[in-house]
Amino acid sequence: MGVLVLCALTTTGCLSASVRDWIAGNYEKRPSEDGVDIYHATEAPTAVAKRISDARKPADRRVTASGVFLRYRNDMVGIVADPAGGSRILVTDEKRGYTYFYPYV
Repeated sequence: MGVLVLCALTTTGCLSASVRDWIAGNYEKRPSEDGVDIYHATEAPTAVAKRISDARKPADRRVTASGVFLRYRNDMVGIVADPAGGSRILVTDEKRGYTYFYPYV
């Protein structure tokens, strides 16, 4: 029975959802900019980064005065303060991420 449940979870994507999919399912989507998907969270950047990291473990993490930056196998995620309150979650592929996040890190 346990194998059947595991197979069902894997088939529906519960165990294999990417960080990008997980963020899309948990945060409010905003208009994209320059090929970067943007989401909004009501919590502070460090709290959002912890929640994302707990759900999908990053390969690397960098904390700067600008925000928290998480690197995954194919994606990069930046969590920065939103001037309107809360956080902006910036999601892009790894290649574009190095260029896009360079001013932050």
